[in-house]
Amino acid sequence: MIQDAATWIWGQAGADKASQAAKTTQYAVDKFVTFVSVAAPIILVVFTRQYAPNIGQSSGLLCAPPVSSGYKLNGVSGVAGDGFTEMFYMQNYCWENFKSFPVKKANISGQAISVFDEGKADQIKSLELLKVFPYVMMAYAALMFLPFLIWSRMFATKTRDQLDFLMGGMEEGLTMTIGGLAKSLEGYKGRRLERTTDEETVYQVLAKELKKDPNLNEKFESYQKFLLSLAKSNSLSIGYSIRRWLHVIISVVCTYFLFITYVKEYQSSFNCLLDWTVSENNKDQTIRPAVLCSMQGVELVRLVVAIICTLNVVLVPFYAVMAFYTWGETRKAIRTLQMLPSPVIIKYSEIYEAAEELKCSDLHTLLSLAKNSLREAHPTFAFCVQASKMARTLNGKKKKPEGDDDGGYLVMLKGLVAWGKKEAEDSKREAILKNLRHHGK
Repeated sequence: MIQDAATWIWGQAGADKASQAAKTTQYAVDKFVTFVSVAAPIILVVFTRQYAPNIGQSSGLLCAPPVSSGYKLNGVSGVAGDGFTEMFYMQNYCWENFKSFPVKKANISGQAISVFDEGKADQIKSLELLKVFPYVMMAYAALMFLPFLIWSRMFATKTRDQLDFLMGGMEEGLTMTIGGLAKSLEGYKGRRLERTTDEETVYQVLAKELKKDPNLNEKFESYQKFLLSLAKSNSLSIGYSIRRWLHVIISVVCTYFLFITYVKEYQSSFNCLLDWTVSENNKDQTIRPAVLCSMQGVELVRLVVAIICTLNVVLVPFYAVMAFYTWGETRKAIRTLQMLPSPVIIKYSEIYEAAEELKCSDLHTLLSLAKNSLREAHPTFAFCVQASKMARTLNGKKKKPEGDDDGGYLVMLKGLVAWGKKEAEDSKREAILKNLRHHGK
């Protein structure tokens, strides 16, 4: 059962590669932290049960009779003895009444017997949480899974739908850009594409394509409005922040609870107060002697909880630092829109100004997710991202030119398009190489 639960939770948490929705709508740090927080208790419980299979089972409880032959009370012998029936009764009774009682010695029928110390009734302690330790770990894993579950029900579908629309417009605009560059290459044979006038020629090619198809022009106007609406909203960003804060809060509270319950105030043995009925002269009399019981695997339970607490102490600061780093990278993702020639396809400056008012808008969030997790599904987008990165790398710390283009992106993209374009000379070269290989045999 635990293994089945682990498989289901890991898949929901995004560890399962088949879960595309979880894969494309989450940041890497959120997936990693959720996976570790959910998987750790399950793995540790599965591991401990290999060495202490009786944890959480009545067979793991051992109760020692005070004397081998038991007490002889009011003429009745064998009370709390080591016989099979007596031991079976003690084990099952103490398992169902898993409490530690303060005891004292009392002289009953000339025998020193441990009985309940009524003067210390406030020291009665329930040990139920130790008995149900495996279920506590499953509940802990479910609680750590809860932030993702809430986020996925409230934001995952919306995020996925908006990502699909964003990438649809992006792919169409980038395809047009590459097509315009490919057409312009016919007039640039033997010359290097320069920024300024040559790029203006590329913009003219794109503008002509838009004029030929009014529906296409209207589509990009709608896309511009869609981008502006994302730039003026931050509901998705708030959703991610709520998920992270909720995860941290649950982690801190659970860590404190587990540490106090299983590490600081742990107890491996306890006095169980029996409820033994004896009969004398056709009258029943209840005698409550105490027996000492111990639970197997308590030290192992303590070690498991200590590992989880230590992991959380490390994971929470790591999550905070990485969330801050992710926020910074998300802010930079707005530059991805510079891959669409402006102002021909979109008006980048207008979108940028609207997005900067919220610091981290939904547009920042979606572009960051697209850049980090959608390249495999959108090869054209990945190709243009590569050109944009190469352009920024080659420009280094040079002052970027004024305007919407990010440091010669179109020049770099044109070079990559020209590199991949098949020309007549390529066929001749292939034929020559083929002949050379043939004669070399």
